[in-house]
Amino acid sequence: MKLNVIDFIVIAGYFALVIGVGVYFSKRAGKSMEDFFLSGRSLPWWVAGTSIAAMGFAADTPFMVTELVRRNGISGNWFLWAFAMSNLCATFLFVRFWRRAKILTELEIIEERYEGRSASFLRGFQSIFYGIAFSALNIGFIMLAMQSFISVMLGWNEYLALGVMLGVTMIYALAAGLWGIVANEVVQFGIAFLGSLFMTVVAVNAIGGLGGIETKLAAAFGPETAGSLLSFVPVSAELEAAKPFVEQGSEFTWTLFFVYIFVIWWSSEKADGNGMFIQRIMATKNEKHAFLAGVWFNVVYYGLLMWPWILVALISLADFPNLTDHKLAYPMMIEKYLPAGLRGIMFAAFLAAFMSSVDGLINWGSSYMVNDFYRRFIKKDASQRHYVWVGRIAMLFVLGAGIMVWSITDSIADAWKFMAELFSGLGAVWLARWFWWRINAWTEISAYILSIVGCVAINLLELGGVQFAEWQRYVYICLFSVTGWVIVTFVTKPVSDKKLRSFVKRVNPGGPGWRRITVMVDQAKLPGGTPLSYNIIAFVLGALSLFMFIFGLGSIFLTSTGKGLSMLAASGVLGYIIYRLEVARGKEAKNGAKNGLSA
Repeated sequence: MKLNVIDFIVIAGYFALVIGVGVYFSKRAGKSMEDFFLSGRSLPWWVAGTSIAAMGFAADTPFMVTELVRRNGISGNWFLWAFAMSNLCATFLFVRFWRRAKILTELEIIEERYEGRSASFLRGFQSIFYGIAFSALNIGFIMLAMQSFISVMLGWNEYLALGVMLGVTMIYALAAGLWGIVANEVVQFGIAFLGSLFMTVVAVNAIGGLGGIETKLAAAFGPETAGSLLSFVPVSAELEAAKPFVEQGSEFTWTLFFVYIFVIWWSSEKADGNGMFIQRIMATKNEKHAFLAGVWFNVVYYGLLMWPWILVALISLADFPNLTDHKLAYPMMIEKYLPAGLRGIMFAAFLAAFMSSVDGLINWGSSYMVNDFYRRFIKKDASQRHYVWVGRIAMLFVLGAGIMVWSITDSIADAWKFMAELFSGLGAVWLARWFWWRINAWTEISAYILSIVGCVAINLLELGGVQFAEWQRYVYICLFSVTGWVIVTFVTKPVSDKKLRSFVKRVNPGGPGWRRITVMVDQAKLPGGTPLSYNIIAFVLGALSLFMFIFGLGSIFLTSTGKGLSMLAASGVLGYIIYRLEVARGKEAKNGAKNGLSA
């Protein structure tokens, strides 16, 4: 594919813009760790929420959605939609806790919640595991996707091209810290979203409008298979197996669907938020902005952003039915439908998606390495500027680890699913630490060990000839881990009442699981003060509202206008109920905690 002069001007203008933003914010970033890693805790909700959405819109995300759709139709996206439940849970139940804690990194909560050497070990282990290994895994997946885009779309030397992109990213990320990163992410999200929308409009118009999607699929695969491709929920296993593009053993069944809905979202490592989500939440102005940032992210990312990718992926199935390397389908669609002069827009969009994820990952990973390892265990009393410079060095280290992962990774969707399996036993313990005083550091340590052991054991059994369905892998690992850490909890020493009272005074998680501790504390001095029931009801209604919104839009796009409008109306009604609950929650909070049941 050839890019002309206009395309290169667009790309050069984009590079100049992001570097300029980095230079502008560079003076603020060097003042302190709070400025470098949390933007001085001054982000408004719409900036923080858009920044979270930009991180979710990585260069690999359209490729992963394309893989999921090409393998199992629209319903294959439940692998991602299930995690909307995780993010909604974090938004309605936990973001206020995180903002209230006033900590620099997520891992500080470990030694606020637990005590002793086990807590120190857990914090140190997680600082290395997430700061280096987890960050590097994500960077590697994103680089793999960008490599596919470069090789298919341009035929360039991917090593040189990736080097230039990473170099520009590091210039503003090192100079400006989270200030420049977040400002650029807002710009980058706008460019990336508009680019995806532009690509979708062009492709849909080329096939005669939205109605042409089903017509084209029916012509390629037959009406019955076309209907199953457009279904929001799984179809029969027999029909799935009959699809010519579905690999044997990868069918999306009703059993797996229920595992996604009822197990994977709460058992994953995103159950109470995840690192970069929480980093942006802690960087907001206050608890209200933290909550609104979470709501805005969920609506924008899951409600609006995914449909352009899904529609293009469906068209790609009819255009390239014999393509087996599914991650190449999206860039091949750009090559087919966009003329020279407009491809620069999509290239800039992918640049924006790529850079907005890499910059966030290296900043977040280095924050763990500096605050939770270097400052905690190596050099405790250095100046703020010293830690900022160590953070910049750590960012380079995280990037190097990501490049190593990229060199050995092949499938984006399979890699994400492996990570989901690996962490499928952790989410429950992270939820439990907020709802039950008895959880201790050994509980979390054992959850890590058992999840990894369970994942490795299942993979070894499969190598030995034992076959597991995808849902069985998630469920068995989760059950093995949860059973083990519950036993460990009861056979190990609980956290002292003094430490637990200190945690309640700072965060006030509330609920019946904390009643024993909250009755020991002066209720008038507790932060927050909302009954747990408010947040749980709001979470359930929020999930219903979001999915009504998602599938209402999808129905309209797939020409079921009446059905879609009805679902959007239902989403609006549920949203209004949530608003009224939030008003009631605010009034309740002013009265303080009641009967030790606050949340």
